[in-house]
Amino acid sequence: TNDGLIWFTRDGGRNWNNVTKNVSGLMRWGTIRKIEASRFDAGTAYVAVDYHLMDNREPFIYKTTDFGQTWTKLSDGLPKGHPLAYVLSLAENPNRKGMLFAGTGNGFYYSMNDGKTWTPIKDGLPAAPVSWIEVEPRYHDVVVSTYGRGLYILRDITRLEQQDQADQASAAYLFVPRAGFREARSGSADFLYSLKTASADRVKFEIVDAAGVVIRRFDGPGRAGLNRA
Repeated sequence: TNDGLIWFTRDGGRNWNNVTKNVSGLMRWGTIRKIEASRFDAGTAYVAVDYHLMDNREPFIYKTTDFGQTWTKLSDGLPKGHPLAYVLSLAENPNRKGMLFAGTGNGFYYSMNDGKTWTPIKDGLPAAPVSWIEVEPRYHDVVVSTYGRGLYILRDITRLEQQDQADQASAAYLFVPRAGFREARSGSADFLYSLKTASADRVKFEIVDAAGVVIRRFDGPGRAGLNRA
């Protein structure tokens, strides 16, 4: 609620349980900006709390794994000491466990490790309040709204979702592509791959059907680093 209380129900709203007192360090009169129930684990949820109307402009994000009985603070890795550092929005990536997005009064951040560390995303996005975040599960797109009339889309984050696996690959890594959608007048598929070292030859690809029959062959550059084919 907007007076700083956190409630949950397990019977479709017939009974509500106030679990506010279980959040260690939670101050009074904050605004509960978002409660994000996890898609992966029952009893797990993330909560963003905003205290800027109480003149506390620090970021506050908490997580529970036991239906609100205990909570862990996840926002210590976000920037502090700025008038617009408070958190306004929060979302979990339904395609990658532990990947979170957070919007503050002047920035947009992601975490790959369930809130232990946070990384800003700035390219193409102004330093505006991020008021809402949606992660589209089929397209792997992230959509954010900003204060006023701003609407931005971070398209196809499959590379971001799998970057740690690519970094751990010994020689090469083929990023698992998102699902393809056939469209009437457009549409194409991109294949991303990374190479630890450069290859003198171009990289060869074969696409096979369910029976193992090759239906298409193509190649891509052999540069070290990230490539697209």
